[in-house]
Amino acid sequence: MTAICVILVALSLIAIVLGLIKPSLVIRWGDPDKRTRGKVLKTYLIAFVVFFGLGMAVDRMPSSDDEKPATTSSQQASSSSSSSSSVSSGAATKKESEPKWNKSEPEAEKNGNANIAIKELKKVGDMKPVAEQVDPAELMKRPWDYYGKVVSYSGRISDIGDNPPGSPESKAFGGDTYTVVVMGDGDSSVQAIMSGKSGSLQKDQQVTIYGFPVGTMKLQNRMGGQNNAVLLIGK
Repeated sequence: MTAICVILVALSLIAIVLGLIKPSLVIRWGDPDKRTRGKVLKTYLIAFVVFFGLGMAVDRMPSSDDEKPATTSSQQASSSSSSSSSVSSGAATKKESEPKWNKSEPEAEKNGNANIAIKELKKVGDMKPVAEQVDPAELMKRPWDYYGKVVSYSGRISDIGDNPPGSPESKAFGGDTYTVVVMGDGDSSVQAIMSGKSGSLQKDQQVTIYGFPVGTMKLQNRMGGQNNAVLLIGK
């Protein structure tokens, strides 16, 4: 029952009590001769019943909170299951999108990692800020530890040349490429297939290149033998 209805009900009871003592105190209208106790009871009992009934009716009206449907345990379980499914689905999608680098075959010409690196190359803007500086000897010994990482390699250019537009390298990259061989410290070396044109780069120039290691390969030396090298895919 609302506060207003309670007050009105209380006033009705007070009026009945006062009217039974002296009717003129609570009936101030009409003929003074007709201001009787009977009229007091009739008037204020009706008022009492009306206000009391109105208060009870208001109490029975549903509140906004009552109108909200209760969440059942099955609905909660369903919601929780949906959330878990969404998280699991997102994790599965992320896992599936991660490239699967071939770490069982070390040779770059056989392991297929070059094609993966070319796709990853398109996802990276400037490689310099994200590049990891590596020890050349460690890169030579364990290139698979750096698969999926952008590395920086510094040294002297021993050979460089732009690849023709119809070459396998340029076709795989979908544009201009050049191949550069860089000799580093401790007889280490890399051959890098780079996106773009070689521009002003020249033989014997000191450079730092950036790319994805994809495996090992053999390079012909001037003495007719072969040297081990790591193949990089970069830009």
